Amino acid sequence: MQPKVEYKVREELKRIQHNGQHLLNLVNQMLDLAKLESGGLSVNKVQGDVMPFLKYQLESFHSLADVKNITLQFHSTEDGILMDFDPGKLQQIVSNLLSNAIKFTPEGGAVEMRVGRCQLPGAGSINRGNLGIRQKATNHPLKSGGYLSIAVIDQGQGIPEDKLDKIFDRFYQIDDSATRSGEGTGIGLTLAKELVKLLGGRIEVESELGKGATFNVFLPIANEADAMDAPSAGAFADTIDPVAEQTIASIASTASKAPTAPTASPPIATLLIIEDNVDVTHYLSTLLRRNYRLLTAPNGKAGMDVALQEIPDIILCDVMMPEMDGYEVCRRLKGGLPTSHIPIILLTARADFDSRMEGLEQGADAYLAKPFEEKELKVHLKRLLENRERMREYYTSNGFIGRKARPPAGEGHPSPADREFFEKLLAAVEDNLSDQDFGAEQLADALFVSYATCLRKVKALTNCTVKEYIRQIRIHRAAQLLLEEPGRNIGAIAGDTGFNSNTHFTREFRKVMGCTPTEYRAG
Repeated sequence: MQPKVEYKVREELKRIQHNGQHLLNLVNQMLDLAKLESGGLSVNKVQGDVMPFLKYQLESFHSLADVKNITLQFHSTEDGILMDFDPGKLQQIVSNLLSNAIKFTPEGGAVEMRVGRCQLPGAGSINRGNLGIRQKATNHPLKSGGYLSIAVIDQGQGIPEDKLDKIFDRFYQIDDSATRSGEGTGIGLTLAKELVKLLGGRIEVESELGKGATFNVFLPIANEADAMDAPSAGAFADTIDPVAEQTIASIASTASKAPTAPTASPPIATLLIIEDNVDVTHYLSTLLRRNYRLLTAPNGKAGMDVALQEIPDIILCDVMMPEMDGYEVCRRLKGGLPTSHIPIILLTARADFDSRMEGLEQGADAYLAKPFEEKELKVHLKRLLENRERMREYYTSNGFIGRKARPPAGEGHPSPADREFFEKLLAAVEDNLSDQDFGAEQLADALFVSYATCLRKVKALTNCTVKEYIRQIRIHRAAQLLLEEPGRNIGAIAGDTGFNSNTHFTREFRKVMGCTPTEYRAG
């Protein structure tokens, strides 16, 4: 009997297995490339109907396509094509093309595979029959004869003309910007090209910006190998690379479920994780869920929406994300009054000096390179929250309210936007100090901000409600008057600072200053 394993542990083990398989797949691809270059990779062809095999390949990607609501379509001009082919190598070629097509096709789109025959009457030219496809070829001549044609068509953004000749280069990324969609190593297309070449064929690409891309593979049709026994879709399952197949299933399973993390009791702070990689989000959640109330967002645009709605205490944000990169998220949040106070840590694989400087220039409070150490991340979070707590102490201190204390030096100093906001707030309250009815709504109007922004901003930076903070300002101002005007009646000072009775004034004064007005004046 197998020992019982808790659900959470099983999920973690699946995630470890998925990442291990993904790494193994990348290593195997690099080893295959090395073998190809050295001439050590052999071809193992069998004779059979290639059509069920290709249909099976497409169907194996349904779970991954369903995550993005992408439709997979198969079209053929032939009922069947009997030919020699290497199942393992053909699987690698088609798998790379399909995974790329799904990755770059937007949600709700379609990926199509077209299969047919074509004739090559002369070297270097192809009669593509009724496929109707114009292509840019890799420079590899073909022999005359009949060819299997496989077209994989996506509905992505397409490939710029000046990059078509480079996409088969090793480690080349079509989109190396911080907002690129999906991840990759730049190995898959290189391996696909070399495998096609090994099989005596050619791979070509046609693309137009905004209209997607079409990858076409041409493989020679021959009937010389030993025939397969009862070829069928099921018979090809054993020939498929198990690492690649399990990786497809793992990716789909992982991507379809956002991690849910229990909140701490009581929560110390609310932490927003903006990260498009589900595994990284899950890993961060696992590290931090005991100490923070966690919020997550799958990209920069969604992260902006969550930040503006929830006003978290601190944000972890990846740099390279689709729709809006981490630099833009940081710039917008730091530039907006409701969120300018939130500490932001940028996470990125780009650890070069220029990238770090760009992040810090956009207002990031820290810049952490992947892979990061758990201890280092937690130290950064703790330090930034401690700095924020120092800001709360500063904004509620007698020194700030009395306009005597300077901001704390070094880390944790207030941003210019936050300091300007509170200076205007102090001025607005002082201008209405004797008005007992001056509250949150009147303060918001005086500051020309929304009522909600006023409430959230004051709460975030002082840990007080607007009503409590206005009361503190009144009390601190009263304490100042008690010392500056020792002969003046305490009741008159209470009235000038917005209190309608001596009893109420004395009770509130004791809460803030720890003593009665009389005791405070006596020293």
